[in-house]
Amino acid sequence: MPCDLSGVWKHDRSENLDGFLGALGMNALKRKMAMQVTPVIDIKQDGDKFVVKTSGGPKTNTMEFTVGNELETEMFDHKMKLLSSWDGNKLMMNFTPVKEWKGPMVVSREIVADEMVQTMVVGGVTCKRFFKKQ
Repeated sequence: MPCDLSGVWKHDRSENLDGFLGALGMNALKRKMAMQVTPVIDIKQDGDKFVVKTSGGPKTNTMEFTVGNELETEMFDHKMKLLSSWDGNKLMMNFTPVKEWKGPMVVSREIVADEMVQTMVVGGVTCKRFFKKQ
C-alpha cells in the first residue's frame, strides 16, 4: 500500500549533498549556496495524484503529477521527463534529461519513523535528505 506523503515537510539534515551537487556539475560556489538553503516541501496527495511545492531558495517550484503518467518538467535548470511509480511504500520518480546532460536521476520519497526521507541518485552518487513534518 502506498504511503501518504501529504503535509508540510521542513529540511532537517542531508547526507552527501555536496557530492551529489558536484555530480550534477555544479561549481563550488553554487554548491555552497545550495547547502545553505533550508527547503520546505508542501505535498498534497490524493491517491496517486500529487501537487508538490518546494520553497526556501531563490525559486519556488510547483510540480503536479499522477503516478504512472509521464510529464515534462524542469530540474536543476534542465528539461526532464518524469515517470513516477510506487515501489512498495516508496514513491519513485525517474527523471530522464530531454537533452544530453548528466544522465538519468532517480529520486525516491518514503516515510521512515517520523521523517520523510528523500534519496537522490545521479551518476552513481547518492544523497539523502531528511525532512520533519511541520
